[in-house]
Amino acid sequence: PSPPNISDVTELTSEHVHDVARHARQFFGLGNGAIENMTWLLEQHGVIIAYADLGAETLDSFSQICQDGRGYVIVNAEHGSSVRYRFDLAHELGHLLLHRNLSAGYFLNATRNKQAEDQAHQFAREFLMPPALFARNFHTSTVEGLKVQKRMWGVSMQAALMHARDLNLIAKEQEQRLWRGISMRGWRRQEPLDE
Repeated sequence: PSPPNISDVTELTSEHVHDVARHARQFFGLGNGAIENMTWLLEQHGVIIAYADLGAETLDSFSQICQDGRGYVIVNAEHGSSVRYRFDLAHELGHLLLHRNLSAGYFLNATRNKQAEDQAHQFAREFLMPPALFARNFHTSTVEGLKVQKRMWGVSMQAALMHARDLNLIAKEQEQRLWRGISMRGWRRQEPLDE
């Protein structure tokens, strides 16, 4: 899909990111259900994907549009679980669509980079879990209920929790209780059903 014509990340509101995610699903003919295979989807549309041990604890993935016009995504294979890889791919698709017109040097500014990362995270959540259908199927605010969302959408329980928070489906107290429940079970780094 065509990227938004922007010269600064501050020009992209949350509503713009929502519209780009919705348009991308339409462009790829995905409907509103779960996406079975993000790697296949992106490769079928010309994106080259590589999984590599990057030796960087804080780097999950990165992407770039090269001079040939093709998108490239490199995913850190050291951080691996299937749900994390698919979120990383959706996140990088967000960068390729939202920030394609911005130079690499633009992101050397920490504030702009943080805002761009937040936008790519929002894009990934909305692309993988279309808000209207996610909201209709989010009936619980328990850790076990997050497992159901994980199974349904193929995302981490933590991504589902952040999406529920962003969509105002849970109160702040419920969100905090769920984060504590995930932490108490030792699931911040590895969750049930990861593979």
